[in-house]
Amino acid sequence: MQKPEDRRIRKTKRLLKQGLCALMQEKDFHTITVKELTDYTDLNRGTFYLHYTDIYDLLEKIEDEVLGEFQAMVDASRPQTSPANLMPILEPVADYIEQNYSVCKVLFCNVSADHFLMRFQKFIMQNGISFIKESFVISENPQLDAYLVFISNGITGLLRSRMTGSALQQKQEIVSLCHKIIISSATALLGEKKK
Repeated sequence: MQKPEDRRIRKTKRLLKQGLCALMQEKDFHTITVKELTDYTDLNRGTFYLHYTDIYDLLEKIEDEVLGEFQAMVDASRPQTSPANLMPILEPVADYIEQNYSVCKVLFCNVSADHFLMRFQKFIMQNGISFIKESFVISENPQLDAYLVFISNGITGLLRSRMTGSALQQKQEIVSLCHKIIISSATALLGEKKK
């Protein structure tokens, strides 16, 4: 069993993550240096290098943490879902995004966040394929891949629009809209639900 991280180490990592996210709201990620980040967080460079190899490593750890939280929510909510009800999965994810808005906004909306968006879409597709196979009678449906691409891009687009202010919907409206689109398009394209 892995020993829990010391509280001071957790605090230092949290400061570095928050600092990087704050700097990414002001400027392009590729221009941020370790020195700039450690000056911003009032930590020394040696402390940074105790935990991360470079700025890219830190960003990847932030992505890993967020995607890991999303996966844990999906896994925990799975027993309550059905082909007609994905709300037990969608609502906790939406709540997490609201509670961690500044980090999520950086990951979804920063021009340098393409890597995260690809990982997020892959996360949707991987979880989506298992849900679809559990929920629908599928025999080599050629539309399945297209459906998953459509859904992953659509959800990502809706989240980005809301975070950039171009979509005015409240969180519950976004969740409800995502739910309707996922279920209705799955039913239309993929056919018969399993009993």
